Amino acid sequence: MTTPPRSTDELHQVVDAALPSDAAPPLHSLLALWESRRAGRNVPSRQDIDVLELRPWLGWLTVMDMVDDGADFVYRVFGTSQAAQIGMDLTGRRASTCPAVTPSFLTNLREAAATARPIFGTRVVEISARGYAYRWQRLILPLTRQTEAIDTFMILAAPISPLVNPPPPSAT
Repeated sequence: MTTPPRSTDELHQVVDAALPSDAAPPLHSLLALWESRRAGRNVPSRQDIDVLELRPWLGWLTVMDMVDDGADFVYRVFGTSQAAQIGMDLTGRRASTCPAVTPSFLTNLREAAATARPIFGTRVVEISARGYAYRWQRLILPLTRQTEAIDTFMILAAPISPLVNPPPPSAT
């Protein structure tokens, strides 16, 4: 039986104007796309963003839907690069069924919905079965689907260096 990844949030903050200068470039560029699609609204609609525009981020992009009035969330899409890195694909699963999902991550999703603002953070994910851990930055972007209510999130994970206990070259 494989030990599930364990994650720790090191930092999180609501993004009111801009990301910190040390945020990874992919986070800056996705935030710029999100901002451009707002068109004077609090947040863009999911339909305002063409999936082809998301190509630069696809391997690290997650899309989650809020269900049960925010009591739970479903992974509609889980980036293939991220899935390969942590050793599991969460697509189609409820967050409540995933042992690696932290209460603070769920709190961050709820905060993004309540504030209608992006959430930036840094996480460390330990892969015990593989003996190493990754550090990445994360950007949570709230979206709407068919109503004005925020019910969907695009989440971009951007690996950053240095890795914590990096795997030997043969393990990657």
